[in-house]
Amino acid sequence: MTRSSSSASSDTSGLPEDPSPLELKQFLVGLRQQFREQARQDAEERRQLEDGLQAAQRQFQELQDQQSVLLSRLQAQTHRVGELEQALASAEQALASAEQARVSSEQARVSAEQAREVAEVALRPQRPAAPERPRELVTPPRRRHRTGWPVDAAWAKVFMGAVLIGFIAGLGGPWIQRRLQQQQQALSGSAPITSQEQLYLQAMEPSWLEVRRLDGTMLFAGELEGEKQFPLGEGLEVSAGRPDLVTVRVDNQPPRVLGRIEEVDWHRFQPSSLGAEQP
Repeated sequence: MTRSSSSASSDTSGLPEDPSPLELKQFLVGLRQQFREQARQDAEERRQLEDGLQAAQRQFQELQDQQSVLLSRLQAQTHRVGELEQALASAEQALASAEQARVSSEQARVSAEQAREVAEVALRPQRPAAPERPRELVTPPRRRHRTGWPVDAAWAKVFMGAVLIGFIAGLGGPWIQRRLQQQQQALSGSAPITSQEQLYLQAMEPSWLEVRRLDGTMLFAGELEGEKQFPLGEGLEVSAGRPDLVTVRVDNQPPRVLGRIEEVDWHRFQPSSLGAEQP
């Protein structure tokens, strides 16, 4: 209303002071057109405002719907988490119960085994103690040999012992001889001969090698590549898988091949005062 009155007042400013009927009619027609245009613009603005209000209401409703959906999902997730926690607690209780049952079963099994052992001992028949019989001195009968001569049991034992000693001596002859030599040296006051000499072994190609002392102590067992040296001491024994590929020397002596390809055996090396020996 204020806008229309202001428009009308502004339009009347162009009206002459003493208008004629024709001028007044034209002025009223123009004023009517202005009012209609203004009314049309106001209706358009109101319609736009109503459309904007309806769109905002729709958006607000959509936001409310989305909020409701999110709240429903959140409630469902919360409920599911609660169910999972309850299931986990139930599983832990079941596990604890199973562990207790297992322990109880193990204790029951042990108790049953102990009871069974006690029952077996209790039900085992006791043998009555035999009365002691007086010992009688019994002289063993003298046996006769096939030749008809009497043979005493004591002499038979002596004979079997001599045979056994001979058999052992035949098997351990070298060891016994070595022990006897050591004992003789100890009795005579002479210490075993040791040397500061070095034994050098060199392989022309990789070859299996074993080195041991005379008492059987193993010093090296493996694949020889290049050259190795060992203190000779009282003596060493060497065995190679390919003796034809291994050269040996003692200190500054000239090197030589350990042996032929078929001589896969132990080769003995002693200090220079005793010389070298190859079995």
